[in-house]
Amino acid sequence: SRRMKLKEKSVSRTLYIVRGAPGSGKSHLANTLAPGNAMSADDWFYQEAAKQKTTYEKVWSAQHLVLAHSWCLDQVIQRLHAGYSKVAVANLFKDPAHMKPYLAAAIQRRYTPFVIRCDNNFGNVHGVAKEAVDRIRKGLQRCDHVNTLKCV
Repeated sequence: SRRMKLKEKSVSRTLYIVRGAPGSGKSHLANTLAPGNAMSADDWFYQEAAKQKTTYEKVWSAQHLVLAHSWCLDQVIQRLHAGYSKVAVANLFKDPAHMKPYLAAAIQRRYTPFVIRCDNNFGNVHGVAKEAVDRIRKGLQRCDHVNTLKCV
């Protein structure tokens, strides 16, 4: 009905782009903001580990990062296309340029993109060395060109 369509159009749709170093709480926050519609490149490695009946650590390899990130973007785009009101992606996004395809997909589908930078330190679950996490944390570039919130 016409009334139902007007109501559907008035519902805001948001893509949360959650960025930060390992152990900052990205995945937890993304899953809280968009339960069932939160994705990360790590999810690809977890799925591969399950298929191979092994662990994330044994499957993770830098040579698979491009594939994992491509899969993640595809999963997010599928959810945006399906029209879910809240979708989240949680990755390092060390360089803000890595967010561009997500921002473009959100805007193309009339979602409001909202970038959240997590600076917490809960300890990472992937066994990344503290020195590497510190380097990542220091190397996270600012992104002032979109809606942002710093999560400390």
